[in-house]
Amino acid sequence: RRIHRKQREAMRRRALVIGGTGSIGSEIALSLAATADLILVYRKNQVAADDTLARIQTAYPQASVTAFAHPLSDQESVHHLQALVQSKWPNGPEILVCCFGDVDNALLMTEEPSASTKILTEHLLLKLQLCHSFVDSMYRSRFGRIVCIGSISSQYVKRGQVAYSAAAAGLEGMTKALALEVAGRGITVNLIRAGLVSGASLSAHQQVLAQSGRDLKKLIPVGRLGEASDIARTTTFLCADDADFITGTIVTVDGGRSLGDSHL
Repeated sequence: RRIHRKQREAMRRRALVIGGTGSIGSEIALSLAATADLILVYRKNQVAADDTLARIQTAYPQASVTAFAHPLSDQESVHHLQALVQSKWPNGPEILVCCFGDVDNALLMTEEPSASTKILTEHLLLKLQLCHSFVDSMYRSRFGRIVCIGSISSQYVKRGQVAYSAAAAGLEGMTKALALEVAGRGITVNLIRAGLVSGASLSAHQQVLAQSGRDLKKLIPVGRLGEASDIARTTTFLCADDADFITGTIVTVDGGRSLGDSHL
């Protein structure tokens, strides 16, 4: 059942953003807050959470925003989060954005198996479990938007990222398969294949390259690093009611990085 445009403009969606206070997640949350009430889930950085809440409440005082410090590690922790969310929203979220996971580069032969397992869990298994936990309420209400933030490492591979590349590729497969299963119920499932986005970890990488006389920006055809706002704008577009004909899509947002020739 389609909702009239004026009715859509008057109501606010319910958006759950996992990793919603990180550098990219906070920008996504801020962008979604224009039209949605929010629950933000973060691991432990209370300072970043407070800053994100303050920015949203200043920009969109009409938005209802709740933040939970809730580390995710396994199926049990996802079930616990589901209960927390349902205590706030009995009908569950209408929008789910997954934007979390650490990257620790290391050659496979030098890496402990537990490190590979951790990366596969954070970047694939937990996101699969989150979708499993929250898609049911979307299915019953005949509306849902799921967006996962992935990586160009699924296709544009680098040394030291065996587990990360495997997880990123797996997440893209999951996106397409889930999209096919739920498309008939008004639910779209999409993934953003993100490139190099400026932040604390990337700044350290920039310094290493600079010491060897290389400029990270020259790796990107458009001549600049990505910004968190680049990912946020794309996410907001995919979460919109009017994006109902876009599903199972992998949207690359990398400034042309994965196209090839970097002149380096």
